[in-house]
Amino acid sequence: MLEALAAGQIDYGNAADGVGVFAQASDKPFFYVGASLPNPEGIGIMVMPDSGINSIADLKGKTIAVFKGGNHHYLAILALERAGLTVDDVNWVYITDAFEGRAAFETGQVDALGMWDPFFASTQIDLKPVTLTDGADYTPNRTFYFATEDFANNHPELVKILLEETNESDQWANTNKEEVTKLLSEELGIDEESIALMVNRRTYGVELITEEVIAPQQQLADVFHRVGLIDKAIDVRERMPIGAPWNPDNL
Repeated sequence: MLEALAAGQIDYGNAADGVGVFAQASDKPFFYVGASLPNPEGIGIMVMPDSGINSIADLKGKTIAVFKGGNHHYLAILALERAGLTVDDVNWVYITDAFEGRAAFETGQVDALGMWDPFFASTQIDLKPVTLTDGADYTPNRTFYFATEDFANNHPELVKILLEETNESDQWANTNKEEVTKLLSEELGIDEESIALMVNRRTYGVELITEEVIAPQQQLADVFHRVGLIDKAIDVRERMPIGAPWNPDNL
């Protein structure tokens, strides 16, 4: 999505937290124009019930499948370090999508799996794994709304409308979760039980860019630089303006 944004193929889009960090480290011209509400329960690190692994510390020397640079990869790094381990104390298997990760986990090719909703939810329901941790107390796990510099600077009123309308639909979603579950199940081709788990543990809504939103995003950028996922340190506030002209008045 950020590649398309940088190439001028799109003007606006929504993507995960790590995407913005990689894009800024690659000098892509864009702004964070808004944020979703936190969803820390939407990511997790799982092991099979018979694995003999009972804690994050038990992952030392084990194999973890993650999408490189994903929100669940970031969670795994934070959880390992809190448990006194480093990224070099485990063996990483980098998957290309959720289905590859699920297959590797289900067939015993890896010891642990990092995953994100709705695939986190479906794996929990189908395989009944042990969830060693979700994102609570580690990361807010926000997605962000991004716009090109040109679109944000020259059409702030349109960005404002997009954010307002998104927030309005989000508020509807919070009070109509059964209908949201049905809509998303049909759209994504994932069973309603899994989608319901994802939807019911999330609160939808749009936030403005504030110091409270910037701080955890800066931490993510710092961690990704420290472990070598990006090759230079960045200051995320260069791309996260506070009090921007596109900010809705009612958020």
